[in-house]
Amino acid sequence: MIHVYERTSETPISGALIRHHTTGGYTNASGELSISVEAGQETTVEASAAGYRAMTASAVLNSDERWTFFLEPEPAH
Repeated sequence: MIHVYERTSETPISGALIRHHTTGGYTNASGELSISVEAGQETTVEASAAGYRAMTASAVLNSDERWTFFLEPEPAH
């Protein structure tokens, strides 16, 4: 399970794009998306949303894990 929140308010971000290799999906109204990854393999996940800086994380997963991304708003121009 992946959770995506706004960094300063910790508000869930609905519609954040989650990319895992060649697949992807969007978070629901609670800022959540469930994806399946193979245990024991290094995996990279990217979270992005309009108006926020994207984040990428990599790890070797050994069990059902939860990842949480806190996206920082893009600076105002």
